[in-house]
Amino acid sequence: MTEPKGFAAARRKARELVDHCAFYGIPVAVMVGADVDMSTIDPEHFGQAEFEAWRKRMGWSHKKAAEELDISLRMAKYYSGMGRTATGPAQPPKAIALACESLETAKGPARRSNRALHADREESST
Repeated sequence: MTEPKGFAAARRKARELVDHCAFYGIPVAVMVGADVDMSTIDPEHFGQAEFEAWRKRMGWSHKKAAEELDISLRMAKYYSGMGRTATGPAQPPKAIALACESLETAKGPARRSNRALHADREESST
């Protein structure tokens, strides 16, 4: 059975997309525009408070968030509401909102350390 014309090229492009998503930790559904549950982050209404809540949910410092998002520390702080640009408060762009959602999907919110869990158990047993 012969493949339709252009099928091999389309398969190659699909493989490149999957590899790209895996490398950057982006869900394939986001890249192809499929319905994705965006319950934690709404890119259309992602402001400073939402960025700061996301950063705290991930358990990251401003420096760690900046590194993961590949932005400067200064912009990470601006997006958290810790400064103003020349034009006013810095609102995170939609690309940052999508990157935050992707990172949260790939890495998940911060988990409590074993030491913190152990300390909680000791407090509850006394």
